Amino acid sequence: MHARAVRLSTLLLALAATSPALADECQNAQTTIEMNDCAGRNYKAADHQLNSAFARAISAAKDTDRNVQGVDYSYERALREAQRAWIVFRDADCKSPPRELAGSISTMEELDCLAQKTIQRTKELNQRTGK
Repeated sequence: MHARAVRLSTLLLALAATSPALADECQNAQTTIEMNDCAGRNYKAADHQLNSAFARAISAAKDTDRNVQGVDYSYERALREAQRAWIVFRDADCKSPPRELAGSISTMEELDCLAQKTIQRTKELNQRTGK
C-alpha cells in the first residue's frame, strides 16, 4: 500500500474515534488542502479531548495534595511540569522538515503525528483518573 494511503487510513481511523461525521467527510478528501484540513480538525478535536482529560487529572492531583499532609511535594506541580515537558517532546518529535524538503504531504504527516501522540497522552491522563 502506498505510504500516503496508509497515512490517510490511519488518519481516518483516528477521525472515526473522535468524530464520525468528520471521518465521513474526510474519507472523500482528494486534494492536499482537503487532507490537511481534515488532519488539522482531527488534531484540534484530539487536543480538545486532551485539555478535558488534563483538567480532570489536575483536579485529582489537587485533591491528592489536599489529602497528603506534611510532605514537601505537589502532585499538581509535578503533573503540570510533566505536561509542559510532554508538549515540548511531542512538538519536537512530530516536527516535519520544510515542505521544500519533504513535499506537500509533510503538513498532514505532522498534524497526524500530533493527533496520534495527543490521543495517546489523553489515554494516559484518563487512566490516572479512572476514566
